[in-house]
Amino acid sequence: MTALKEQWQQAREQRQVELQQRREQLVQQLTQLTAQRREKAIATATDLQHYIANLQANVTSTRLQNQQALADLQAEVVAMAADVQASLIEIRQDRQTWSVEMMEQLATEADALRQTVHQFLTETADIRQEQAAALQIQLKSDRQAQIEDVAVFRESLKTSLAALKVFRQQLKASVWGVSSASVVVDTALAASQATPSIPHPEAPAPKPQATPTEVAKANALEALKTPLTNTEQTILDYLKDTDGLKVIDIEQALLLQRLQTIDALRTLQQRGLVIQKERRYYAA
Repeated sequence: MTALKEQWQQAREQRQVELQQRREQLVQQLTQLTAQRREKAIATATDLQHYIANLQANVTSTRLQNQQALADLQAEVVAMAADVQASLIEIRQDRQTWSVEMMEQLATEADALRQTVHQFLTETADIRQEQAAALQIQLKSDRQAQIEDVAVFRESLKTSLAALKVFRQQLKASVWGVSSASVVVDTALAASQATPSIPHPEAPAPKPQATPTEVAKANALEALKTPLTNTEQTILDYLKDTDGLKVIDIEQALLLQRLQTIDALRTLQQRGLVIQKERRYYAA
């Protein structure tokens, strides 16, 4: 028992010695680790201070650069604003000059257009008057020719009737034995009736001076007597199938010229076949 106790005692002392050695080693390790960490902390703090100092220097430099860039940008903006203002002033001046020149040019072109339209209307009126005069002359000539043709036809008809009467008397004499004296008398009478009489035209009586209204009415009546031309009839038929058209629409649809279309519409208006409302033409 004593031996066991001594062994246990020795083992306990040995364990205490080992535990003390382990404690000392651990303390030594902790001391070294603390020293190392302190050195690292000092080095890290030093590096951090250097980094902060560099960062502050960089921030200061960047700020100065940004301020300089902002100042340059503001100067450029001011210069650009001045250039834009100068350009706007120049554009306004050019626009005013252009407006004045354009107004003058438009006034000149308007005057030229008025003169052209006036000349066109004058020429159109002259042409219409010439056409109306030529038409009246042609109508009078045709009427005179018709009268002469009718007179010639009447005379030829009288001659034919007289010849028929002579033939009838001769036939009657040959069939019924009428005396030759009576046949000669009837033949002479028929021949005297068959003698053509040339009509002598009477001298025209002087006509009184007509007023413009009477002339317009006479022209309208004369126009009503004449038949429609192909162009007038085509325009009238086309207007009957529509709800009213402008002059340009009629020109494009029927492939007509402006003067031809206007003349035809004016003639149809004078005849009462076409009416005009707000620059549109309708079939009456």
